[in-house]
Amino acid sequence: MTKTTASIQAEIRTLTGRKVKQLRNKGLTPATIYGHNFPPLSISVSTMELNKLYSHVGESTLVEIILGDSIFPVLFKNPQYHPVSSDLIHI
Repeated sequence: MTKTTASIQAEIRTLTGRKVKQLRNKGLTPATIYGHNFPPLSISVSTMELNKLYSHVGESTLVEIILGDSIFPVLFKNPQYHPVSSDLIHI
């Protein structure tokens, strides 16, 4: 029996701060990858794919972020939700 790992495609983002609203209007959710051996990477992922994936795996399952030719094994940490609609707005 083989075990499959959940994965999601991502892109590097250059917009930060209040400008990420432009990403959200395009159907993308901002996220940050960070760890001990490399500086933080600002990325964006498809909101629809992220919502499907997050509802299945939650915060305790390892997920692969595919960023170009690189694959990062990550855990979703510190999700941020919209205060009124409860939508996921940042990971």
